[in-house]
Amino acid sequence: MSKKITRYEDSKTITNEYIELGDTVCGQAITQIWVSSVGCPMFVIGGRQYSWTELLLALPDENMNKHIELVKKWLNDPSSVTTEELRVNRDSALDTQAKAFADNTANGAAYYNAYNAAYYAYVASNWNSSDIAAGYVKKYEELTAKKDNE
Repeated sequence: MSKKITRYEDSKTITNEYIELGDTVCGQAITQIWVSSVGCPMFVIGGRQYSWTELLLALPDENMNKHIELVKKWLNDPSSVTTEELRVNRDSALDTQAKAFADNTANGAAYYNAYNAAYYAYVASNWNSSDIAAGYVKKYEELTAKKDNE
């Protein structure tokens, strides 16, 4: 059985002890693994070749959905999350999204939707409207479910 490969928090360490053929990264299976002539591990994922460094950049943060979880908590009970917590969540989600796009990770769409959910939850907390934030949470969950099922 293959396993989902993730990065431990924001480090350069993977959560799994080893990587093997069939393991998934961002919903795509690792189809080839080899070591280059200079000793660099190489991987083919989704038809694209990755070096070890590139693979680490493409790995999702194990806690990637922490922004979504706070928005869902707020959607379930608006009084359980303060406006300040939503603002900090929005800012953190923006930083995560910017890093994902700068690193050209395969998680760009998921990070984009996580940021938008966090942003609109913060905005909606001031207007008592949550439909837009809920829509981005739904889209985020659809994207991540699709990646996990591929």
